[in-house]
Amino acid sequence: MNADKAIADEKEAVVSQEAAIVQKKSDEAREIADDAQADLDAAKPELEAAAKALALLDKDSIVEIKAFKTPPGGVVFVMECVMILLSEGIEWANIKKVLGDTTGFLNKLKTYDVEKTSEKVWKKARDKYITKP
Repeated sequence: MNADKAIADEKEAVVSQEAAIVQKKSDEAREIADDAQADLDAAKPELEAAAKALALLDKDSIVEIKAFKTPPGGVVFVMECVMILLSEGIEWANIKKVLGDTTGFLNKLKTYDVEKTSEKVWKKARDKYITKP
């Protein structure tokens, strides 16, 4: 009987250790999920504002941007970031080329799937552009 109790106590100790490990991993996963949700909640207003601004963008605005021989710094800054998100080159000559297909460019923006953007692209856009005023 004492041998059975010893085996049972041993198994109970193993189960308790495993339960503690599972609980720790569960807590870590919950913390990661909470952090991700907080980031998402913080980004939603900005995403909604960007969607509203995009809805106001028309072909004339694109033609006006493309017409710049030497664009203002703010225009270059924004267009470079957009090009990174669209996986295009950020040189002004290339930007003008992409803007040449006004309808295609607007469609790319309007159908852009934020959720399918790679972390590598987001990092590049965040580090150099999105975190700046």
